Amino acid sequence: MSSRIAKFNYYLYKTGLYIITDAGNEYSIEEWQEGGYDASTAKLIKLSNEPLSMASNIIYLRISDITNHIYPTK
Repeated sequence: MSSRIAKFNYYLYKTGLYIITDAGNEYSIEEWQEGGYDASTAKLIKLSNEPLSMASNIIYLRISDITNHIYPTK
């Protein structure tokens, strides 16, 4: 009888730092760099981690706010 052992990691939530384009496509930082994409098409930065995802929350940052130095006020 043969046996096979396959090691894998299962992640219930997609976590990391992603770039969202004006077309709505989502790329990880690694995919963005490898793909040679132009920064002018990037519209949002998405930050997702397990605790945020478990609470159905994700943080999005608009690139235009970052480049125009718009910060939230109290």
